[in-house]
Amino acid sequence: MLSETQMQELKQLIVDHVSKASLCHKEFLTLDECCEYTGLSANFIRQQVKEGLPRRKLGPHRVFFKRADVDAWILKQGEGDK
Repeated sequence: MLSETQMQELKQLIVDHVSKASLCHKEFLTLDECCEYTGLSANFIRQQVKEGLPRRKLGPHRVFFKRADVDAWILKQGEGDK
């Protein structure tokens, strides 16, 4: 039998897994979702936007990232390792 602590940890793992899996099906990601999707910090993502990571702005404070663009950007970054 699982203890209450173990049960809570298991529930959190399931919630985290489902959350990350759902990001793979979204076409557009918020900054927070982009961070979760890539495992990168918000500050790093903002810096990469300045260096060419594509994003879409809706007003002064709403920024979205097309998941396909993020995937392509990640693959392009890996090309320098060859």
